[in-house]
Amino acid sequence: MSRRTTAALIATLALSLCTPERASAQTLRLDAVPQSPALGEVTAVTMMLETLNEELRALEAKQPESADDRTAIDARVELRRIARDFLIRGAEPGPPHDALAMQGFRLADVRRRVDVLANGLVDGTITVGEPPRPLGVRERDVAMRRLRRFVDIAPKALAAARLDDPVQAEAALAAAITPLCDAVATLEGKLSGDALGSGWPTQADLASAALRSTPISQPTDTDPCEPASRASAMPRTAAAIAERCAQPEIADNATIAIALDLDTSARAADWLTKGERETIDTNAAALVRGDVRVRSLRAAQSELLSTERRFAATKAGKDIDRLQLDATVRRALFPEAFTDVAFADDPERLARAIRRVTEAIDIATRFRLRESSDDGLSRDIKTLKRDFEKAYRRSEATTFARLQALLTDTDALTSPELVTLVTATRDALGDLDRVDGSRRLIDAVGGARPQAGKIVAGH
Repeated sequence: MSRRTTAALIATLALSLCTPERASAQTLRLDAVPQSPALGEVTAVTMMLETLNEELRALEAKQPESADDRTAIDARVELRRIARDFLIRGAEPGPPHDALAMQGFRLADVRRRVDVLANGLVDGTITVGEPPRPLGVRERDVAMRRLRRFVDIAPKALAAARLDDPVQAEAALAAAITPLCDAVATLEGKLSGDALGSGWPTQADLASAALRSTPISQPTDTDPCEPASRASAMPRTAAAIAERCAQPEIADNATIAIALDLDTSARAADWLTKGERETIDTNAAALVRGDVRVRSLRAAQSELLSTERRFAATKAGKDIDRLQLDATVRRALFPEAFTDVAFADDPERLARAIRRVTEAIDIATRFRLRESSDDGLSRDIKTLKRDFEKAYRRSEATTFARLQALLTDTDALTSPELVTLVTATRDALGDLDRVDGSRRLIDAVGGARPQAGKIVAGH
């Protein structure tokens, strides 16, 4: 292959940048699936490798009924192959390998979600939007094209880097999985690709864990009826939990856990007044005692409080209207105290609106916590990055100015302008992530082929 052809191929990969949580695929290869590496002992990695290999054999034995069916199978196969490759390289102990294993588990974790979407795309059972509607013909074609691109691009992107180097592996994965992210977004009624939604934390999650109200690694199987769980809870909540737990036949641990989370978040929010904390204490106690109709609302309020706390920890202040944000959060927490909250009598709809407010604040937090450097970027890319940062700030300013409308506008859950409000800010942050990711891709390619790295930097 000539140097010019090689450069063109690498430049194509550079245009496929996305955050490390995004995805791509390749055409179905019918070569034999390699056996899992023999490590001498059974580990979580070897068990997952065995599972992935069994699933790969079953998928490759399928006889597709149509070209679209073949594309869906190819995408499912490629996702598993990428996960398997990362797990194989992460099978040995040690920090460098742990990072690779984490990526492998993240990819393996989302494969069922991709399976459901890919199969639904083929058999026409997918619905999107609110209220739900069948996937449109154009949307279906876009999703199929993105899956085919994933199948074609992924192996090429991963072949350009040394996967035993976590930095290069992360950069290559970012380029590899972008089309799959975008295909999943289309099938879920979104404008563009975001994270694949894995339950495993990202490196960014781990880096910002200190700012969270609870550690990411906090066990989820703690018994909320243990006295220690409510030792520091507010009085009404603690008393209600004690009463409920004294009757084990009716104690609902999941609901009690939500009440405890809300209690913990409220106690950590030092900007709340004493009366407001007492109101939350009363609400959490009512939830424990049986008002399960508002269970989703209390969970959304707890998440909002935790997210707002992380945002406040970034010391954001000069670039936002703090009084306006506080007014929005208070409407979400105490809807009965305001006459303009649109969904005060509908806990489910109010919970959905609150989650949109929470997402907007979370995106603003991620913008301020992201690690960004101009080192090694060309002058043109630096200029582009500054333009994207300005675009993000404009989008964020618009979103925060309209944030209260998500709670006060009766059309907030269906109005195109309000539905896309948070999406626009998320997409603007995604543009910045792509620019920041270009440095990682250049380093990854340059580590494998120094001259090629220079060519990529030029493009």
